[in-house]
Amino acid sequence: MYQKILHLINNIYIDLENFIYIYYIKMNMVYLIILSSLIAFTFAKAASTPFTALDMHKLKRLSSTVVSPDGKTLVYSVRTWDSEKNKASTHLEYIDIESKQSGLLTDPALNTSDFNPAFSKGFDRTLIFLSARSSPVQAWTVNVPSTVTQDIPAATKLTSYPVDIISFKWSYDTGVSLVFNAEVYSSCGEDLDCTAKKDADIAARGPNTWATYDKLMIRHWDHWLTDKVSHLFVQKLTPHIVLNGINSSVEPILSGNPLELMLNMETNSPVGPFGGSEMYDVSPDGLEVAYSGADRTVDEAWNTGWKIYTSVVGDKSVAGTHLTTQIKARTTQPKYSKDGNQLGYLAMDRVGLESDRLHLEIYNRTSKIFTNITGSYDRSVNDYIWADPNTILFIATDLGNDKLFKAKLTSQNDGRNVLKLQVADFYSNGTPTNIPGTNKFVLERSSYQVPTDIWVLNFDNLEMVQLTNINSELAGFEMTPAESFYFSGGNGDAVQGFIFKPINFDGSKKYPLAYLIHGGPEGAWESSWSYRWNVQLWTNRGYAVVVVNPHGSTGMGQTFTDLVRNDWGGLPFKDLMNGVDYVNNTYKWVNVKKSCAVGASYGGYMVNWIQGQTDRFSCLVSHDGVFSTLTMFYATEELWFPMAEYCPLDQVGCKPYDSQKARDGYLKFSPEAYVQNWKTPQLVIHGSNDFRIPISEGISVFSALQVKGVPSRFLHMTEENHWVLNPVNSIKWYDEVLGWMDKYTAPTTPVPNGFLKVKK
Repeated sequence: MYQKILHLINNIYIDLENFIYIYYIKMNMVYLIILSSLIAFTFAKAASTPFTALDMHKLKRLSSTVVSPDGKTLVYSVRTWDSEKNKASTHLEYIDIESKQSGLLTDPALNTSDFNPAFSKGFDRTLIFLSARSSPVQAWTVNVPSTVTQDIPAATKLTSYPVDIISFKWSYDTGVSLVFNAEVYSSCGEDLDCTAKKDADIAARGPNTWATYDKLMIRHWDHWLTDKVSHLFVQKLTPHIVLNGINSSVEPILSGNPLELMLNMETNSPVGPFGGSEMYDVSPDGLEVAYSGADRTVDEAWNTGWKIYTSVVGDKSVAGTHLTTQIKARTTQPKYSKDGNQLGYLAMDRVGLESDRLHLEIYNRTSKIFTNITGSYDRSVNDYIWADPNTILFIATDLGNDKLFKAKLTSQNDGRNVLKLQVADFYSNGTPTNIPGTNKFVLERSSYQVPTDIWVLNFDNLEMVQLTNINSELAGFEMTPAESFYFSGGNGDAVQGFIFKPINFDGSKKYPLAYLIHGGPEGAWESSWSYRWNVQLWTNRGYAVVVVNPHGSTGMGQTFTDLVRNDWGGLPFKDLMNGVDYVNNTYKWVNVKKSCAVGASYGGYMVNWIQGQTDRFSCLVSHDGVFSTLTMFYATEELWFPMAEYCPLDQVGCKPYDSQKARDGYLKFSPEAYVQNWKTPQLVIHGSNDFRIPISEGISVFSALQVKGVPSRFLHMTEENHWVLNPVNSIKWYDEVLGWMDKYTAPTTPVPNGFLKVKK
């Protein structure tokens, strides 16, 4: 009898309900008790191991994929984190595309940062990358083996400048020009030693520090601004043949000193804090550089009009030439075509907006004609590449995914020339890169269930094949898939949401709800892996997770996005409440009476707004959320943001002192105005270095809760900015957030959160 029972239990496919019924009528109570114990034991063994924040941060992070000129090898960076030392490092790896064998290109044991790899046709298999193994950060070279070996090749230091190289681009066709950006004092010109000396003089003051300002901006996101500007320099290179038997190579050496491309310009390029090498490009012949720049004018804090400039390499007589004079709104991300005859860039239509639709334009360098390629196509272009002189591949957010599109340069560039190439899956795509000599492209992809890996796209049949799997240990965890749904929003429009079942799901049970609200507000929940807001950490805690893309979100068209402006707590709030109703009526396994709303940035604002509008949630969590929309105008650094968000679309740029009507617009959706209604237990989180939404906003929320006697807790991230980037702080974040939610919603199966103490 016992052998029969064990045999049946080991066959997972048997219907256990029938199994229990049959043996119940055949066995006495003793046998039934034994059977029940064995079944419980089997379920305990089969239950998924919970995935924690600690597990998440131990994962490798892949980025910066580049392809060798011969099309045989990929190089990419891998970030790892030492949990005991709380130290992250980045090294380079390479993989043979055909054999899929991989190897180390730089040594992870160095515990440094090797990043920003780049190839050039002119130097065969020599790779340039940036490294922090020396201080300041400099460019290094390494010869990439033609076949994968166990040996790690030796790297050679290429530059020895007295300032950090922040990013660079290498002329892909010729390799004669290395363009890099560095933060310098414009008064120093191209004398990098002058900048280093000024920095040393400031450091020598010790605690006697100060700064004076005569105009905005004085700080940005998480740092105080100085007299420094981010400028571009060009370093000429010449080939040097290194003889080493059959492994002889052509390697670059410096030719002369670096020349500044933006001499005497009070302009930042790239534009911080998010801009990198995607904001500038080198022509195929290495003789011209195009870049997107933000002028440091008196209206910098409320001027969104970045300009496309071009500079001729080696010509000091002319400062950067403003190319896009016909456009007053933002322009960015210039890229030369492969033949060098055309220059692409992204452009917005409306002045004063930072989240307007980005369309793709082309400038013909011969005819001097500008052409709008994507026309009125109602998706915003995130990034793009030239597939050939007449075809562009681009990435755009569409219905919760970063999807791949193709645009042909035709006589009718009105949007009808755009073709969606996204395969039917829940992955979001990064920018593709062509494998030379083939019709294939490599691109980085991720989803809600898996972190970033490299895939190969066959452009002929649109087949996607995964090339890397750097986090194979994830197979030991249950990663919950997303289920997309649509419901009627506050104005009758279709609104998209995603729902995730908790791990070890049992349809007969009801699970508490984690209702996550995205920031922006012009952002979206997209099917991509996140190390800051990872839905799997809630599902692995026993929660049903729902995310909704209300009006204001991207990926549903620009009109849909615009409807959040001047209506922060109006239509989007109705959408979110309708979303809860839809979940309650549709998914009977979700217990909306045990729910918590959680959000950061605009999501944090919305949580603060919810606090004064409804008591339908068991608890609330706001991170870096706005308390007073009026105060935000005077306290934030990017003034264009409130001047767009709290003003009617036809009056972008309005200020609260312009008129009583304008002031009312700033006040009508302020959470501060409804503190008298606050009663729901709330966790408040804020970072000291958040200058986007200053910490006074978070302290104000907590003060209001405390004075009113509402159960509340304040988590102060003393070293964090608008995000939580330090892995240990992130683990503490989840420890506090999930602990707060557990207290008020009691998930079905609480699990350890993975918090740890770091060794000093």
